[in-house]
Amino acid sequence: MSKIVKLLRSCCIPYRVIPLERVENGSRTRVNETVAVESDIEIRVDGQLVTALSCSPGLERELAIGHVLSTGVIKSPAPIMAVDRAGRVCNVKLRSYAPDLTAGMKSSVSGRQLSKAGHDSGQAMISAQEVGAIGQQLESAQALHGATGGAHAALIEHSETHELVVAEDLSRHNAVDKVIGLAVLKEFDLTKYRLFVTGRLTSDLVRKCIRVSLPLVVSYAVATDTAVAAARAAGLTVLGSLKASGFWLYNEGAVKVSP
Repeated sequence: MSKIVKLLRSCCIPYRVIPLERVENGSRTRVNETVAVESDIEIRVDGQLVTALSCSPGLERELAIGHVLSTGVIKSPAPIMAVDRAGRVCNVKLRSYAPDLTAGMKSSVSGRQLSKAGHDSGQAMISAQEVGAIGQQLESAQALHGATGGAHAALIEHSETHELVVAEDLSRHNAVDKVIGLAVLKEFDLTKYRLFVTGRLTSDLVRKCIRVSLPLVVSYAVATDTAVAAARAAGLTVLGSLKASGFWLYNEGAVKVSP
């Protein structure tokens, strides 16, 4: 049984009930519907604006940490001294370090290779059965999506201990950044972990994985051509369109896949 690290939310509830009308089968009915709450946040590094995002409330500090790492603003968690939250602003404070505030606008990942990252002791493997089992854990952890039908989820799991963290957000990118932030705060060595997501795998999302040295990403959705090209260049294993019957193997890189 996997040890699940529970998703910790802020005091803000990520959904609320509003009165709506349902039009169906030729009639209109007044009902109460649960909808996702949308919030705004600014992410800053040492007071300098990095980005402004729309997100689900909760895990804002984790979102800020994951974002500055996965977009290449900073290269590792080591320079992070603290993350201050004031209203709708999260400010990442660094030790003596010069952040790259233009990193999120770049398409390259500096030729970073993952083919041997974190696997010096032997070949990393995952079976199709294990992929399906972890995917089911991601499905069962989607409380916000279950309540509203309007959220993405991301899960990071250790390849050996099976410890995992899960996050949800309106945005698939934010869900990934939040779960990366959760993992970083728990001092996970991401080269030993696998990422499972619900959203489509575009090149920007794949590059997030490469920048933080995750060796495997699996999605319920499909990948794009540029995402596959980026994964092949970096040695990132990418699986997509996950279903009970199987999945697409877009690239077999750092982690090998057995049927």
